[in-house]
Amino acid sequence: MGLAERQTFCQECFSIHKLNQYNYSLQRVSGEPQLHLLAKLTPTGRFAAPARGGHRDVQFLETLLIGMALNQNEDLQNIRGTKFLREMRVPGILRTGRGEGLLSSVRSLRDALGMIAPKKRVAETKAPPTAGGVVPEA
Repeated sequence: MGLAERQTFCQECFSIHKLNQYNYSLQRVSGEPQLHLLAKLTPTGRFAAPARGGHRDVQFLETLLIGMALNQNEDLQNIRGTKFLREMRVPGILRTGRGEGLLSSVRSLRDALGMIAPKKRVAETKAPPTAGGVVPEA
C-alpha cells in the first residue's frame, strides 16, 4: 500500500525505498506481482493533482485499505501507521481469530453491515494490474 497524495504515481511507485520493498517481497514469496493504482478524480473526471497538504480522503482510504490488507496478510510490508491496526481486533471485521467468524453475534454484525462471509484464502489466480478511479463526493 502506498499513498501518492503529494507526488505522482511514478514518483511514489518507483522510489528507491519502494523498489527495495518490492525486491525484498519478491524474494520471499512466489507468484506474479500486481500493482493496483487508485486515482483520485475531480468532480469533472480529471485526475486530481498532488497537493502540498495532502488529501484527507486519500489518507483515510490508505488506512482503510491497509487494514483490509492486514486482514489478508499479517506479514504486510507497510509499517507506517499500522501499529494501531495490528493491535486492534474486531471479530468478523478486522483480524478475526480462528473460529470467531462462525459465532452468531459476529455473523449478525457482518449481516447488519452488508458484509459477505469471509472466504478461505486460496491460491490466487493471475489477473492483470488494474487502475480504478475514486471520485470525491460533491
